[in-house]
Amino acid sequence: MSSAAYPPVIIDPERQIRTACLLPGTPEEEIRCELGVRSLKPLDGQTSPKANSTSAEYEALSYTWGSWQETVTIKLNGRPFLVTQNLHRALRRLRRLSSPRCLWVDQLCIDQHGNQERNHQVRIMNEVFRMAARVLVWLGEVPDEDLQNIRDLYEQEYLRETKELQIASCTTEPSWWTRAWVVQEFAMAREEPTVCFGTREIQWARLFTLNVSGGSRELAMLDELPRRFARLRSGANVKRNLAYFGSTLAHTDCSNPRDKVFSLLGLLPSTYNGLIKADYDNAVETVFAGATSAAILADRSYEILGLVRRSKGSFNLPSWVVDYSFPDEDRTNVSSNIFAFRGLFRPAPSPWCHSQSSSCPDADYNATNATLSIRGLHFDTIRLSIPVIEPLYDAFQYQAPFYRRAVEAVYSKAFVSPLDHSDPYASSNSTRSVSYLTNALTSGIQLFMRGGWRIASDLAMFLLNSWTDKMRAKYGITGESSTKWSTGTSAYHRFVAGGQAFFVTTRGFLGLGPAGLKDDDVIVLPYGSNAPVALRQEGLDWRFLGFTHVRGIMEDELRKINPEIKFHEQTYVLV
Repeated sequence: MSSAAYPPVIIDPERQIRTACLLPGTPEEEIRCELGVRSLKPLDGQTSPKANSTSAEYEALSYTWGSWQETVTIKLNGRPFLVTQNLHRALRRLRRLSSPRCLWVDQLCIDQHGNQERNHQVRIMNEVFRMAARVLVWLGEVPDEDLQNIRDLYEQEYLRETKELQIASCTTEPSWWTRAWVVQEFAMAREEPTVCFGTREIQWARLFTLNVSGGSRELAMLDELPRRFARLRSGANVKRNLAYFGSTLAHTDCSNPRDKVFSLLGLLPSTYNGLIKADYDNAVETVFAGATSAAILADRSYEILGLVRRSKGSFNLPSWVVDYSFPDEDRTNVSSNIFAFRGLFRPAPSPWCHSQSSSCPDADYNATNATLSIRGLHFDTIRLSIPVIEPLYDAFQYQAPFYRRAVEAVYSKAFVSPLDHSDPYASSNSTRSVSYLTNALTSGIQLFMRGGWRIASDLAMFLLNSWTDKMRAKYGITGESSTKWSTGTSAYHRFVAGGQAFFVTTRGFLGLGPAGLKDDDVIVLPYGSNAPVALRQEGLDWRFLGFTHVRGIMEDELRKINPEIKFHEQTYVLV
């Protein structure tokens, strides 16, 4: 950031902001800005905020900072002040020839040298954009020489616009579309933002027209992103909680990982009030743990734990805490159709069994020890765990013979291994399901089938169906109808458990769980959850392994197996 002293323009950071008056000038002249003050919230006893200067109306700029390795000097209140090159380009294009332009720009309007002011300003960021007369989205620069070439090559105006948009979007690093803060900045705007790139200022809706008309591969990212943002603004089918925004967070970047959480605070419902506060003095681990626990308490749901992944990131996080930085190697998992099965985390309609006293989450966060205590029922212990081979299309493309042998080994181990228990499915007129295991082995395959992969999908189905028949005959398994492979069911399994481990419990229940399950891991039925979880004991505490799917106990099935079934109630301290 700029090392220059910040101008002494004092504000009350909890209710006031600075605005930057961009003074007029020619493109060749130095950028000059003057700071003013605007009140967003009234003083006690006042009915409305009053501006302290003529900068009452302002436009808020949404942009990416870019690298501090490339800076340009401007004049701020008459003093030299360093800004990033991308901001300098935006200011140069937005400046008018003969009249000033009042802007809110974070680099200029927030003193970046300390955390105290920044903490307060981030907490009112939603108000900054909500009260702006307009929100300007700066996508990037189009060099003058490129503008001239475009004018020479294209006669139709929409083709010129499309080409300029392509250049601006593809040459600006980082891209506006990947910045964490843009989600809130866009959603809070009074009206659809004005999109600026090069010399152009167009309305947001125009992006759809340019994309359809241009048909450029480089603009493929604009096919879905504007529509996703539009749905966010309209609020259509959007549950504004921290878990919902997880898939968006996975594809955004920021220099400070805390911003992955702080950038969403203005979008969260009132149930989150007081549970998360922007504080850059807190360690990243503290911010992530506080956000995860806040989501559980605010939503009265364990939905946020669906974003916990086992991959090791840069931070030393407890097993139950979401890594909101979403390491690069983990982004595909997080972004796979994770919210297509939100019903999994709707409030539990009834207790797991008749003897259970509560169907609401019972959780307690200890900030000092970074532990989460959850209360629930000890269901069973894992007796046998078998890794599931995936991705299946790779196996079928290059190693079908190997996969056939693997399938045989899995079936043999699961169906022939001696287990000392009675069949838990007997009372529900079911047996240990061949089709269930087949679904486990093929979990999620059609989620990734596109075009040429369809051949691999057909081969997969032919092979698995044929092999299931052989296994059925070999081990004398009867009572099942012909194997049915359900895309919806397998996607559901993949969502719950990643489709990575098949397991059998000591009572003989079948299930799918996260990779890395071991014998003696336990299956727990948390109060208020529709899905069981797998835990591993460490001394007196427990590690969260992930959600599981246990055949026969989901969707209130457990009480149908045995209406009088009882389990040991326990508090599990997760570390």
